[in-house]
Parts: sequence; structure tokens; C-alpha cells
Amino acid sequence: MPHRPPTPHTPPRMPTEDGHLLRLQGLVEALDTHIARLGLQLNLPLQHASGLQQALHGLQDAATSPRDARQLMVLRGLLVLRYDLVAKSVEDVGIETTLQVLIEAERHLVAHGFAPGADGIDLDTLSAPG
Repeated sequence: MPHRPPTPHTPPRMPTEDGHLLRLQGLVEALDTHIARLGLQLNLPLQHASGLQQALHGLQDAATSPRDARQLMVLRGLLVLRYDLVAKSVEDVGIETTLQVLIEAERHLVAHGFAPGADGIDLDTLSAPG
């Protein structure tokens, strides 16, 4: 099937989109699950801006032991990695498709017992018009 340019109503498509999107979906789900678990272990409420800021800026009151300090460093790295992955995804497949991947990843988290937003992504803000 030839690759057609997107119309204003469809997101850009890649020639290997199905495989690419499946890999992207799996990677985002894995990252989000790991991020949510670390947030819980460190008692950082990532669904709130304050917890996310603590994680990103490495505030030491979240780290009560050397192990916590290492986990906080890993969490910060995973958050940055996910940010870069999402930014690249927007460039590759468009914002609508990327948003769908994020929505599906959150559904995966919730299905596994995590609270919405436990991965630090506020989908309500991302999907709000404007």
C-alpha cells in the first residue's frame, strides 16, 4: 500500500506504523509502570505537581537512605527518557497518535492497580483543548 500524505483530519502515518506503534506502546507502558512503582516506593505522589517536582529536581527529603537516593536518580532518568520518547513520538507520528498511546498506557496502569496519573502524566491537561 503506498504511503499517502496526511490530511488535516488524520495524524501523520509512518510506512511501518503498526509495528512502530506496538513497540512504542510497549515501551511507554513499561516506562510508566516502572515510574509509577518507583514513585510509590519513594512515597512521591507523581499524580500531583509537588511529587513530580520532587522527583525531577531530586529533592533529598524524598530520599531517606542511599537506596532511596539511587531510586530517585533512576526515577528522574526514567522521567527524562519518557519525556524524550514522547517528544520524538510527536515528531514521528503526531500529537493525536501519541496522545492515544499515552491514554492506552494509562489504561494499562489502571488495569494493574495503579491510580490514574501515578506515572506523573496528567492526561486531562494533555487532552484539554487549546
